[in-house]
Amino acid sequence: MSVFKDFSILAWNVRGFANRNSRNHVHDLINRFHPEMIILVETHSSFASSENFWYRVGYDKIEVQEAQGHSGGIWAMKRRGSEFNFTSVSTMHQCVSFIVSKGNNKWLCSGVYASPIVTVRPLLWDHLEELIKVNALPWLAIGDFNDIMLPIEQKGGVFSISKADLFASNINRCGLIDLGSFGTNFTWQGHCRGGKMVHRRLDRGFGNYDWRLKFPEATVEHLVRKHSDHNPIFLRCSNAMVCREGRPFRFQAAWFTHNAYPNLVKNIWARDRSNIVQCLQNVAHESTIFNREVFGNIFARKKEVEARLRGIQRALENIDSANLMRLQKELLVSYEDILFQEETLWFQKSRENWIKLGSRNTSFFHAQSIIRRKRNKIHGIRLSSGDWCTDPETMRSEALNFFKELFCTNQNIALNNNDPNVVTLDDFASSELAKPVTKKEVFDALMSMKSYKAPGPDGFQPIFFKLFWDDIGDDLWEFVKLAFDKVLSVPFKIASFREGALKTMRLCYMKFYTL
Repeated sequence: MSVFKDFSILAWNVRGFANRNSRNHVHDLINRFHPEMIILVETHSSFASSENFWYRVGYDKIEVQEAQGHSGGIWAMKRRGSEFNFTSVSTMHQCVSFIVSKGNNKWLCSGVYASPIVTVRPLLWDHLEELIKVNALPWLAIGDFNDIMLPIEQKGGVFSISKADLFASNINRCGLIDLGSFGTNFTWQGHCRGGKMVHRRLDRGFGNYDWRLKFPEATVEHLVRKHSDHNPIFLRCSNAMVCREGRPFRFQAAWFTHNAYPNLVKNIWARDRSNIVQCLQNVAHESTIFNREVFGNIFARKKEVEARLRGIQRALENIDSANLMRLQKELLVSYEDILFQEETLWFQKSRENWIKLGSRNTSFFHAQSIIRRKRNKIHGIRLSSGDWCTDPETMRSEALNFFKELFCTNQNIALNNNDPNVVTLDDFASSELAKPVTKKEVFDALMSMKSYKAPGPDGFQPIFFKLFWDDIGDDLWEFVKLAFDKVLSVPFKIASFREGALKTMRLCYMKFYTL
């Protein structure tokens, strides 16, 4: 959302704000990141004792849940002079909540410090569940949740499956989605029995479905840990690293549902038959034009049909008209087609395997596609010097240099290796491997692929080759045969050979060259 594009939140379990190191660290973070809002938890002191500090750095109180002695404490502050409005909604000893708004745009934010006492923690989740029932808004919950969901979120110590299941259950009942993160893998470091170190990802951000749709580019970065045993986390509502290049071509399975598209592909393929690379380029070019001029935007067509249906139904309340009834029936059929196209689009983008197409659960597919899209973006890399870098230009330069060095280095490869540990193919296996590839083998290999797996550089997923096999199968077969002739013309050895390996190798080769 453009009005919140520069909005950011710094959240940190500071482990006591009375000491000088904490204040210096916070001051440094403010100077570097200029967050719109700051949430500190486990402050161990009263807010009044730090008011002069916050006045000097330019931040005012939104809501405060004071610490009980040296236990707990949640402070939420806003930048002085902020163009955003903050309205307190509720507080409890583990959470403070408020509405962030600008004009007519608003969403709910909760700063969380889940109690380290396991028996007290359920009170937090009961409170959050009731909170979202009363406030039906896009919702962000950020802070220290003192729990983990997966074994990969912990290093060292003993992973508790029962605690992880309970945490996941609480997240689901509140309708929250993990926003993910980049930077370090963990946000907390401590000691377990025996003096060994344990690391966990205790601090994170969650958003409900509506908040995730409102801020699809939101990111959470784990900043460097200093004096506290927790890393600060920094949430940006938008991703400033925008790709300069245009969006690459991607085949959309929903095009196949249009009556004109199969003939379009058939005619395009007939132009340069036997040149599969050129044919795919032609299909990509013409499909882009088809999408713009014929197929159109699915969501715009859906709104248009809904508007027409609304008008017809209002008219039918006043008059009886056979023509309007016929038109309504036609539009309902068209609307069902659009819904199926929409479902296919989001299903393809989400690449979910455990749920079947036909559930009409487009909101689920949409959320999954947004999460996957954000996960696939590179927000930062670790340089050879060991420094963490988020500058787009430096990242682009480092990536280019890495692959130049990787692929432009000459290496001597010994084709004749007398090493007794290397097992070679015998004459029978070699002859079997060198047999001509049959069309059935290519077809079986293609059909064994997942239809919506990641496309190649040309933008075509396996679903395209499956849908148009009757028209392009012969050319695909010839292309695979040519690839096999080139590959098998080079002598090679393998580390092991057993029954069934030959079939597996041939299938892998076919999959590689088919894609």
